Amino acid sequence: MYSRPPFHWHSWYHHHRDAHRPSRLLWFLLGAGTATFVIFRKEAHRNSEANWGHCRKVPVQAPPQMQANLERERSIEPFQIPVPQHVQPRIPIDHTLPPSSTSTQTQTASPAGHSYPFQWGFQSFEQQRAQWEQDRERLLKKAHEAMSDMSETTLESLSGTIETLRAKLADHRAQREKQQKQLEQELEEKKKNSPRWV
Repeated sequence: MYSRPPFHWHSWYHHHRDAHRPSRLLWFLLGAGTATFVIFRKEAHRNSEANWGHCRKVPVQAPPQMQANLERERSIEPFQIPVPQHVQPRIPIDHTLPPSSTSTQTQTASPAGHSYPFQWGFQSFEQQRAQWEQDRERLLKKAHEAMSDMSETTLESLSGTIETLRAKLADHRAQREKQQKQLEQELEEKKKNSPRWV
């Protein structure tokens, strides 16, 4: 008789497993996309809280001269913006004229008929550099003075220590010479008063 092989459930499971479900790759991509979305959303939420959640505008107190300039600029019509003198537009040059007449046209024009002093309240680069150099020189001078004072005090303490060591050495030498003389005297006395064994 012919007998059937025993039924193995795992072979049937592997055979029919992918027939009715999406592939593992699809599930992996779906999970990876969701995880990426969640991570980016958390970071964006954290950044928005850190940067914008508790932000407030601090009013800036302008110097009085700049405050006057700001008030003057506010009184100008909305579409007239003052231009600094070093950026003022030049009158167009007519290149058809001879060179001698073009040099007279290179004068700067005032914007919209207004001339305002342009001051931001900041120092120029040269002024900052000069101030930095002065500060640097002042700090170097202080450092040199501090180093010289420190070296003077160190030298004074060293000289004091050397003097005390010299005095101790002289005392020690004097005591040693005194002890040596005493020993010599004792030896001479022993030689003179030595008992005779003969």
